[in-house]
Amino acid sequence: MTNLEAIKIVSSQSDPESKVSAIASVFLKEDIIENDVNDWIKMPMHRLLAQFSALSEDSASSYIESVIESEGEFLSEEHLMDLSERYQDVIQTMIEYIRIRSIIIERSER
Repeated sequence: MTNLEAIKIVSSQSDPESKVSAIASVFLKEDIIENDVNDWIKMPMHRLLAQFSALSEDSASSYIESVIESEGEFLSEEHLMDLSERYQDVIQTMIEYIRIRSIIIERSER
């Protein structure tokens, strides 16, 4: 399989109307280009998912900082719920990444 073929699969399987799917698509395309699809499909999943830890940390950190800057404190139910949603988005992005990666692997084995 070529990188271009894999990227076309990512594009066809992604939903541009979904923030989660759009973010997963960006991560997938970057990983395919940086690693070459034939090496990328052999990479252990834990190595690929490690990048989502940084995404989660960056998202939470910037959100907490902006809330504290504008309101002086963070620990309200509304802010905690927003933070929870951000973490859920990262988890859903990971699931979407894995789903599309599985399709690419399956098609590469044909």
